[in-house]
Amino acid sequence: MRRNVCTASMCYPNRAAAKRHIFIYFLAFMLVMGFSLTAWSGVIRTTVTSHCNITPSGDLELNFDIRNKGNVSAHKTAVTLIIFDSIRRYLDLGENAPGGDIVLEDEIECSGWKPGVYVGVVEVSFEEQNGSPHLAYHFFTVKYRMKNKKLLPAAPLQLLVDPPVFNRKVFWNREKPLKLTLKNRRKTAITPDLRFYFPEGFTSPGAGVSPQLPAEDERVIMIPVYRSANAKSNKTLHLIANYEFNELHYASHLEKTIRIEENPVFFKAYLVFCAVLLMLVWGLLLVFKKKETRVK
Repeated sequence: MRRNVCTASMCYPNRAAAKRHIFIYFLAFMLVMGFSLTAWSGVIRTTVTSHCNITPSGDLELNFDIRNKGNVSAHKTAVTLIIFDSIRRYLDLGENAPGGDIVLEDEIECSGWKPGVYVGVVEVSFEEQNGSPHLAYHFFTVKYRMKNKKLLPAAPLQLLVDPPVFNRKVFWNREKPLKLTLKNRRKTAITPDLRFYFPEGFTSPGAGVSPQLPAEDERVIMIPVYRSANAKSNKTLHLIANYEFNELHYASHLEKTIRIEENPVFFKAYLVFCAVLLMLVWGLLLVFKKKETRVK
């Protein structure tokens, strides 16, 4: 029995035309696959809204709505709430589907809290379907029993943050210092509790410090910051400072941007060092040459 076989040369008499058709089919296949991968990758966009209320007994009622405005699910959702000396963890909240929300309600006993302003932090951790972890932060302010009290117009503690700038083209440029300047404007010692909240891709062993500042003292602290390979530029770091002054509680919230640049690497100092080293070697060679001449 004879089988009919169609080869590329039979279907396309012109071999060049056959190759063009094969290339077009391959290109179309790759485009379709590309669109499919893009469609399946999806986006997780987590937003948090908060509502606070002070009860007649002085406790703090909190309500949080954690919403996923993306098009894929957030897996293994967990939440950490931090406000002043209270830390609450809500683990194993499960999956937050697209368009879904997770509502949390809690009440914090505020015994020992002084009147003043407090800044709270809601840290939401979750994973993509492939296991990649992510973090989202939400900050909120609580004015606690401030009906007949006022904070100073100028805060007793002045904070200045000089964030690090990384250069992606320098492969060893994975650690840079963050410069923190603290100035006590008053004639009373202040011991602030400082907590940094770094964006994804950045970490630091000095994320929490509590330096003591004598009256009218100024102090500079250098905090190492590390970036990972997947760190992105123009991400925001947050600093929360809590301290007490004249029986009132103060809280400051600073936001700064960490940048990653891609600058050409020109080692001026390295070039100068090499030039000086070359001159020293050349001078030593001349000295040895003169000694050899004298010996002869």
